[in-house]
Amino acid sequence: SVKTAGTGAQTVAQFSSGQFDGALYYVVSNDTVHGSIQSSKVSVMHDMTNAFVTDSSVTRTDDSDAHPTYDADVSASDDSSAVVRLKASDQDGSTVNPANGISYYRVGLGDDDSTGYVGELGLMHDIMHVDIIDSTVVTLDQISHGAHVGAKYFINVKNQNTGETSNIEALVTHDGTNAYITTYNEHFSGNNSLINLTADINGTAFRLRGSATAGGSTKVIVNRIIAFGDSESEEANSDSTRKIIGNTIVSSSATEFDSFPADVTDAVHYVITGQKGSAENFICEASVITDGTEVFVSQGPNVSSKSTDMLEISATISSGTVSVKASSTSGSSTVQAFAIKLKAPDSVQTLSLIHI
Repeated sequence: SVKTAGTGAQTVAQFSSGQFDGALYYVVSNDTVHGSIQSSKVSVMHDMTNAFVTDSSVTRTDDSDAHPTYDADVSASDDSSAVVRLKASDQDGSTVNPANGISYYRVGLGDDDSTGYVGELGLMHDIMHVDIIDSTVVTLDQISHGAHVGAKYFINVKNQNTGETSNIEALVTHDGTNAYITTYNEHFSGNNSLINLTADINGTAFRLRGSATAGGSTKVIVNRIIAFGDSESEEANSDSTRKIIGNTIVSSSATEFDSFPADVTDAVHYVITGQKGSAENFICEASVITDGTEVFVSQGPNVSSKSTDMLEISATISSGTVSVKASSTSGSSTVQAFAIKLKAPDSVQTLSLIHI
C-alpha cells in the first residue's frame, strides 16, 4: 500500500485483529522534500488491546535525513473486530511541510491462513501452523537437508493463558551433520521471551524446533518465508514484487547475481544463500537501496556452517542500473536469493496493495 505520512501520526496500513496475530512489513519511504530513500522491516503484533512494533534492517541513502518513525495501536473494540493500525509520523520538524511516500509488502500471520498453504513462487510462504505447544520440544518445520541449503522464518507466538504475544525471525542452515540457527528481531508484549528456538539434523532432514517458555497453551504460527534447494532456477513465476534468483557462481571477486533499474525499483530486500560443496553452507539477509545516483547496502544477520561468513554483499550503479554482487571467502561458490522489490512513490497520491 502507498500512503503519505503527513503531520502527526498517519495510518499507513491496517488489518482486523481477528485476521492476523502479527505481520511483517517490508517498507520503503521517499522523503519527497529532501529526495532521500529509506527501507526497513516493521514487525507488528497485538494482544487485542494493544499493538507493539519494532523497526529493523534500516538502510538509508542519506543518514542526515529523518524519515518517518512507526508505531501501532488497536481500535476501541477488544475483540476480533478491532482494527490494528500501523502508523507513521514525520520527523522533519515543524518548519517543513511533510511529504513522504510509503510503500510496503506485508506478510501476515493469523488463523485465516490455511495450514500448509504453499506460496505462489516455489518454496515461498509455506505456512506451518502448530496450534498449541508446551515446554516439550517439538518440530515446527523440517526440510530435506540433502536437497536444501537453508530457510528463513517469520513466527508469531501467543500465550493463550496470559494473552502475551511475540514476533520473532529466524535463519537456518546446515552442513549435513549439524544445523545452525540465529533468531533475531524478537519482541514481546510481556517481560520475557515466549519461545525457545533451536535447529538440528534428524535423519535426512534439518529441523526447526521449538518449546514454550511458559508451559502449555502457547499458540505458534510459523511462516517459512523461503526455503532454498541445492539447485534453483530463475523462478518463472516471479512478478514485479518478488523474485527467485537461481544458481549463480561467484568467486573471491565480487560477482553480479542480480540487477535492477533504479528508475523502477528503489529498494530490494534479499534472503541469500551460499554453497561450497555439500558441507559448507551460508544464509543471510541484505538490503540494497538507491537514490538513482548512489547505491547503499546493509547485510545481516548471517549464519554460516564455518567459523567465518562465506559471502559479502556489495552493489554498484552504472547508467541507471544497479548491480548486486557477492564475493565468497570460500572461493568458487553457488549463490541463490529471494528478493522483495519495492518502489517508493514520487507522488503521495497513489494507492496500491502488496499483501501476502
